[in-house]
Amino acid sequence: MLRYLFVSGQYQPGATLGRKAHPDWTRTLGEDHPDTLAVANRLAGCLVGLRKYEEARDLFADILPRCGRTLGEAHPQTLTVASNLCACLTALGAHQDARARWRWDPVSRVTALPGQEISSRARRSCSSFGGSR
Repeated sequence: MLRYLFVSGQYQPGATLGRKAHPDWTRTLGEDHPDTLAVANRLAGCLVGLRKYEEARDLFADILPRCGRTLGEAHPQTLTVASNLCACLTALGAHQDARARWRWDPVSRVTALPGQEISSRARRSCSSFGGSR
């Protein structure tokens, strides 16, 4: 339901639901459970939609290291949270902080599936966002 509210642009009801679900899921499943992390990410997304960037930034900053530990640094949700955190920092005018928070080099950590390769365009895209140059 929270995903639907977020995707459909219904940020206020999404934030209301997320503010209730996040602590409940944290208590029930634990703060590092993948579903709890997903709820926190969607809540923070709704906060961005409401232009509550400081609150969203704090939530993204809180869940990013937990996503990395629980899911892995190259997991799509971890990368999404990192990107969302940097976007919040940018929206707040904290461009240098956004670059500083991107402490690990996503380009060197991205690996292709067997039989595939990472395109140079994809590597340039990651690098331009904040990885090594």
